[in-house]
Amino acid sequence: MIAKIIEGRSFGGCVGYALKKDSEIIHVNGLRTDSAKTITQDFNFQRMLNPRLGKAVGHIILSVSYTHLRAH
Repeated sequence: MIAKIIEGRSFGGCVGYALKKDSEIIHVNGLRTDSAKTITQDFNFQRMLNPRLGKAVGHIILSVSYTHLRAH
């Protein structure tokens, strides 16, 4: 498994990247998942709860090799 951590500036860019084709939302709590727009709005609403927060956007990418998983 490979992990990559990215800090971003906008929730819209992060959500757009995360929802590209062949992606899957595994678990959500506290967000509407109707569209990228509603997800972005909900992230921004939650960010307003802490106006002192600096960098609020983070994206962690996990890449799993299915051939490696089958070997074990």
